[in-house]
Amino acid sequence: MGVRLKKPYAYVLLCGVFLAGCVAQDSSPQTLMEKRCSRCHTLDRVYAVKKDREGWRTTVERMAYYASGVIPEKEIPIITDYLATTRGVEKGGETAP
Repeated sequence: MGVRLKKPYAYVLLCGVFLAGCVAQDSSPQTLMEKRCSRCHTLDRVYAVKKDREGWRTTVERMAYYASGVIPEKEIPIITDYLATTRGVEKGGETAP
């Protein structure tokens, strides 16, 4: 009987490892931003704008407030950092590197 009980546990463990791998692959900052932002509007709206880090932080916080529950609090800095890096400008309007 002891051997029979171990088999289901092995399946559960393997499923957990598989699912953890799937979650890890889908959690890149770009994927996270695309999933969250596209729930309410097209990504063209995001890609059409360039802002400095503070501007992106304000925008992401505002969107998190408007779409309560779509962007969890812990994801705000991740999305902000991604947007500031890829769609950012330096203070004064110069394009960030």
